[in-house]
Amino acid sequence: MKPNVRALAPVTLLLALAPVVVSATPVLLNAGFFDGHYYEVYSAAGIDWPSADSAAKGKSFTYQGKVIPGHLATLTSKPEDDFVESLRVASAVSPGEAWVGGLQTACEPVSPGCGWAWINDEGAIAGVNNALTYANWQVGEPNDSGGDEKYLGIGHGGPGWNDERALGNIGGFVVEYDVPINAAGCANVGGCETTAGQTLTLPAAPPNGATIGVKTYTFMDDPSRCGKTPLSLFGGALVIPSYLCGSPSFLVVKTEPSFGIPSGTVDIFPDNTANECASPITGDPAHQAVVVWQATDSSEMHEKNFPATSDYLPGIGYAGEFTDGCGSSRGNVRSGSYHVIGMHIGFANDAPAFVLGGYVALTSYKLQLLRVAIDAAKNANAISRAQYLVLKATADIAANQFGRGQYVASWFALKVLDVELQKIKITPQPFNHEGDLKMRTSNLIFMIQAKVYPLSK
Repeated sequence: MKPNVRALAPVTLLLALAPVVVSATPVLLNAGFFDGHYYEVYSAAGIDWPSADSAAKGKSFTYQGKVIPGHLATLTSKPEDDFVESLRVASAVSPGEAWVGGLQTACEPVSPGCGWAWINDEGAIAGVNNALTYANWQVGEPNDSGGDEKYLGIGHGGPGWNDERALGNIGGFVVEYDVPINAAGCANVGGCETTAGQTLTLPAAPPNGATIGVKTYTFMDDPSRCGKTPLSLFGGALVIPSYLCGSPSFLVVKTEPSFGIPSGTVDIFPDNTANECASPITGDPAHQAVVVWQATDSSEMHEKNFPATSDYLPGIGYAGEFTDGCGSSRGNVRSGSYHVIGMHIGFANDAPAFVLGGYVALTSYKLQLLRVAIDAAKNANAISRAQYLVLKATADIAANQFGRGQYVASWFALKVLDVELQKIKITPQPFNHEGDLKMRTSNLIFMIQAKVYPLSK
C-alpha cells in the first residue's frame, strides 16, 4: 500500500446517524479521505455562509501527529467535486443543500456569473459563458433569483452548484483539511500517488517529517487556441505555451514539498491508459500524451527567460514538455510544482509537413535551452570548467547535427551527453542543476527518437 492518505479513498466513514435538528449548532454526519484531503460534512440547519466559514476555520484534524486547520471545501476538480457530492448524499443533510468555500466578489459589469472565486486564493470559479476553469452549476445558475446571491451551495434539489443568500434552506456545510503526503513513501519503489492517474518518485529519501502538499484543478482548454496562443493560469503564475494543448480537459496538480531537491530528478508517471505509442506516429500529436511541468517560481524556468522565436511556437510559455518515454508518458522533473495531466503537442496546422516542421522547431528550441542550462550550471559553479567544456561541446554537436537534418547523429550525441551526465558529479546548489540537465537531455533523446526521426522518414 502506498503511504498516501488517498489509498483510503473512496472509503466513507459514517460517523453519526442522529436525526438533524433545526439548529445552527454543527453536528458531524460523515467524513472521508480523497486525494490527500480529508472532508467532513456537518449538519447545521439554517446556518448562513459567514457562520459556516467561521465554523470551518475553527475545526481541526490531527493526522500522524500534526494538527491541520480546516476551511470550507474548495471543489477545484471534477473528481473532488464528485467525491464531496457522494459524502453529502450519504450524509442525508436536511435540508439537502450545504455550503462550500466559494463566493462572489464585486465585478464589472455586474452580472450573476462574474466575480466568483474560491477562498484561500485557490482561483476563479467559472461563471456563465466561461468554460476555462472547472464549474458544476445547475441549469440556469448562477442567477441571483433571490436577490444578491453571492455564496456557493451544493445539492439544491440534487447534484450541482447554486448561488445562494443566507437562507434557511441550507442544511449544513463541508469542511476540507489539506492533509499533506508523507514524503518518505515517495522515495520507495513505485513512488507515491499525488492524485488519481499520477505517481511521483523522489531521487533520494527526504528529511525526516518531510511532506508534500497537493491540490488538483480541472481546466477545459479551447481547441481554437491550440498552436496559436499561450494559456495563462493562476493569474500568470503558470503559463502553458501554445504548442501544448488540452485534450480538451486537463488537470493541474500543484505540489508543494516542505523540502528542497538539490540534485537528481523526480520521476513522474501519469497513467494515460488511452495513450497510443505507435512508432512512427501517424502525424496526429494527440495520439501521444505528454508530461508537462513548471516550477512554481516561473523565474526558474529557462523557457521564461529565453522564449521561443519560431513561427511554429508563437507566444511565450513558461511550462515545458519533458516526456522521456511513451506508454505511461514517463518524465523527469526537478522538483515539485505544477504538473499538468491530459495535454498533447499540437500546432496551428495539422498537415503532416507542418507537424514535422513544428517538431523540428520545438526540438531546435529545446536544444538551445539545453545549452542555456549548461551555461547556468557553470555560472553557478555546479560544474567545473573542464566538465562545462565537455558538456557544451557535446551539446553543440547535437544542435549542429540537428540543424543539418542529421537527426540520428544528433540523437547519438545526446546519448553521449546523457552518459557524461551520469558520470560527473554536479555540485548541489539551491537550484537543482543536475535535475535540470538530466531531464532536458532525456526529453530531447525521446523527442528525436519517437517523433522527429519517424516523421521525417
